[in-house]
Amino acid sequence: MGPTPSPEMSTSREVSTPIRGRWFGVDAVSSLIGNLLLLAAIVGVGLLYASVGGSSRDALIVTLLTNMVMVIGFHVFVGNTGVLSFGHLGLASIAAYVMALLSIPLARKSVILTAKTPFGLREVYVDPRVASVIAIVVAAAVAALIGLVVARTSGLAATMITLALLFVVLQVANNWKDLTNGTGGLSSIPRLAGTQWPIFGTVMAIGVAVWFRHSRSGRMAVATREDELAASAMGIDVFRPRLTAFVVSGAIVALGGILQTQALGSLGPRQFAFEPTILILAMLVVGGMRTVTGAMVGTVLVTVGKEFTRFLGDGPQFLGFRWPKVDGFPDLFLAAALLAVLLVRSSGLLGAFDAGKLVRGWVARLPRSSLGGIGGAAPSAGGTAGDSGFAAGGGRLEVTDLGVTFGGFTAVDGVSFTVAPGTIHGLIGPNGAGKTTVVNLLTGIYQPTQGRVALDGIEVHGASHLRA
Repeated sequence: MGPTPSPEMSTSREVSTPIRGRWFGVDAVSSLIGNLLLLAAIVGVGLLYASVGGSSRDALIVTLLTNMVMVIGFHVFVGNTGVLSFGHLGLASIAAYVMALLSIPLARKSVILTAKTPFGLREVYVDPRVASVIAIVVAAAVAALIGLVVARTSGLAATMITLALLFVVLQVANNWKDLTNGTGGLSSIPRLAGTQWPIFGTVMAIGVAVWFRHSRSGRMAVATREDELAASAMGIDVFRPRLTAFVVSGAIVALGGILQTQALGSLGPRQFAFEPTILILAMLVVGGMRTVTGAMVGTVLVTVGKEFTRFLGDGPQFLGFRWPKVDGFPDLFLAAALLAVLLVRSSGLLGAFDAGKLVRGWVARLPRSSLGGIGGAAPSAGGTAGDSGFAAGGGRLEVTDLGVTFGGFTAVDGVSFTVAPGTIHGLIGPNGAGKTTVVNLLTGIYQPTQGRVALDGIEVHGASHLRA
């Protein structure tokens, strides 16, 4: 790029004032109500099903709800950031072990744990509910540490980091026998009977997931999912929303792991290993990872499908026909369901559909005072450039002798121009002239090897989101 480009067009324009909506706007409230109504329907049907069967059906409903909590937790990170994670069940395992080691009665600890148990845990007892809160905090702290690395990467690198977390936790659980009792596992964990706590945990997970999705961090996380480069150029720091999503999702998954462990009353290293991770991810993919509704529906469909195929795989007399016995039929169903969804509808059965759309019209008609003024302030019709924060005569962009070299190739050389506030300039030239490279130098995607970019006489430098 050689000589200084002249402005192709220059004109004043009006800039509308940006409005920051509240997280509890119409969309957020609609999503919360819609998903809670869906949960009520799922629980109602589940309890009706369990009422005409044995205790195994009660256990199935509890498993459905605890899995749903973990799937929603995966959705918060995977669905909002687009970064695939295999490591979240490692956080569930950490939380489950912390809860178990704190809440197992002392009389049983003396039998299960050895005298070499570290941190004095053999002589410590904490109420199961308090132990659960402590365990979630510990898991969130671990998620924050791992997230510092995960949030700075993307794609395959981030996924492999989370996979490494899962395997490290599994190896520690297997081999630190003085703490975890190894493959022998931990038993006599206080059990929470009934479905009340799993239902409460699912309600909490839905509320937190909806809150995050409509919060500032959640919207920024979605922006980085759609186009990381464009989000950065618009002033969004990719690191912070991804770190927040990783920690919040880790806490939700930890809650699900704790509830599942308390429902079983025992804990072993394989309970939150690779195979359960694939099951949770399959539930998320089948339903649709972008919404809480998709996570819930996927959990129900996969759970019902696996239970039905397990029944058929046992070779029953059903519908007037003796079905052949098929070992591993539920696994075949899971693989077929994943393959069919990925081939026919890669975004999941529900895609971006959220249950809130079904009640949005009703919520929008509610008096604003009844929900604390949902929707926030009304957007302004527009304004002048001065309304958007540009002072008269301010915001002057000055580019002087800008250039960049990639290896031995000079892509841009000696570009200088000035853009006054309230004007639009066009940058024209043939293909390969360096137009896009100039824009990338201005926004910080590339760092110049020469020249200066200044705004109101102050030199602009640093990463894209800092410049924006």
